[in-house]
Amino acid sequence: MAPMEIVLDPRPGSLPGTTSTLYTAGDIVSGHARVSVPADSIKSLSIDFTGSLRVCIPNNATGSSTQQTSSLFTYSLQPIIPNPTGKYTFAFTVPPTILVNPDSSSSSSSGNSAPRHVPPAPQPLLPSFSYGKVAAGYGEPGARIEYTLIAKLEYKSTIFTRRDNKTKTIHISAPLMPGKTKSSKGSILPIEHTWALQSSRLRPGMEHHKPSAMERFSSFFTSPTSGDPKLIVALGIDMPSVLTLGTDIPTSLSLNFLPDSTGIEIPPRIYLSKLTATLHIITDFAIGTTTKRKETTMDLCTKSFAGRTQLLEYGYARKLDIGEWMSENFTLDAGNQLVPTFATPSLRRRYNIEIEVAVECVGETWKKSFESEVLLIPAVSSSNGLGSGSEAMSPTYETSPTVTYSNTMNSSFVPAGPARTATSSSIANHGSGISNNVSSPVGGSNGNNGESASGNTGHSRTRPSEKGQPMNAVQLDDDYGPPPSYSEF
Repeated sequence: MAPMEIVLDPRPGSLPGTTSTLYTAGDIVSGHARVSVPADSIKSLSIDFTGSLRVCIPNNATGSSTQQTSSLFTYSLQPIIPNPTGKYTFAFTVPPTILVNPDSSSSSSSGNSAPRHVPPAPQPLLPSFSYGKVAAGYGEPGARIEYTLIAKLEYKSTIFTRRDNKTKTIHISAPLMPGKTKSSKGSILPIEHTWALQSSRLRPGMEHHKPSAMERFSSFFTSPTSGDPKLIVALGIDMPSVLTLGTDIPTSLSLNFLPDSTGIEIPPRIYLSKLTATLHIITDFAIGTTTKRKETTMDLCTKSFAGRTQLLEYGYARKLDIGEWMSENFTLDAGNQLVPTFATPSLRRRYNIEIEVAVECVGETWKKSFESEVLLIPAVSSSNGLGSGSEAMSPTYETSPTVTYSNTMNSSFVPAGPARTATSSSIANHGSGISNNVSSPVGGSNGNNGESASGNTGHSRTRPSEKGQPMNAVQLDDDYGPPPSYSEF
């Protein structure tokens, strides 16, 4: 029998196909360390709950690599010794905010200065995350955000003093956004392109004219005359600038006839012939002056319309809703492959949506690409005790002498927006073996156990994840492989 093992308390929210449990901000990570050695032989026992961010950028020219480790937080418990039951209980609150603090001892050829993405400052809890391999000599950049329980035991044997360390990975999801999201109208970004077409086929009665072989051949050597009608239209797309994970993508296509057109009595019919939508997943790595960017893509929609079947009507009031075509892949994969947008001094994850449209009018085809950055936010929880969605939390923690929280928040940091100070409520540790209480933010555990409810984002709706995982997403390479539609640039 091993001298020690870590046992977590059972709770709902296990990852599908595993015994791992998904936690989020405000949840309580509780359990006990089971020690099998005699209590009077134990010299010391500590239980730590830590978060860390590791980034590795290889230098393929030299075969070396630049690495950096950042501490997110550390909770420590010193249970009372001895305990005749051999069960030393613990309970830690998952903090709603963390401070990404680069470790000065990290190996970096360029040092830890000049963070590229954001300066070190308190920010919302980061989700468990992995990309590539965090190992020296590996040819691609890698990053890992890990949360672990570490139990350290030192005890006396017959002759020598022995040590035993046990670790257990804690899977953290992104914090659930409290309340309901605002209407998607406030997060819609309109993008518009103008198309000018001058052709004799714009004359009345010529729309369905089929040119002869000689006419098609001569069109390569002739240009439109000044007397030909000229059509000028504006093709616009409403794209979301903020998007909740696991909900439909609110997107629409509009067509407008512009008064600069000449010789047009009745605007001709314009048809949508092809629509392609792609989500660009951008991961930026930075250590000092060394940077690296990796981009993958996720196919949201590829749809073709043959035989002039999808007519585009003129007018903003007659927009074509293309969100349903784009949303199916996103809602199925959002809970398994994507994490909310985040930025740290050494690691950043962001997303762009690109929509390519092909339209046809009187036999002429026009293609245009629309691209916009989108902020992915966590799924919505209707009641988790953390206030409204527009408010920022400024939590305070009460600690007993034997409970330490290193890497604490900078007290001078003032969150943006109307702030509301959270008071702490003590959570009594169950069982024997601990002489203190561990504090919790307002509301304690949010009660959702990693589950999320849909929010009001216009016409959006939340669908269950294809693999049963909550839509606020934790990305785990060990549990989930990349979806088939991903491609590496």
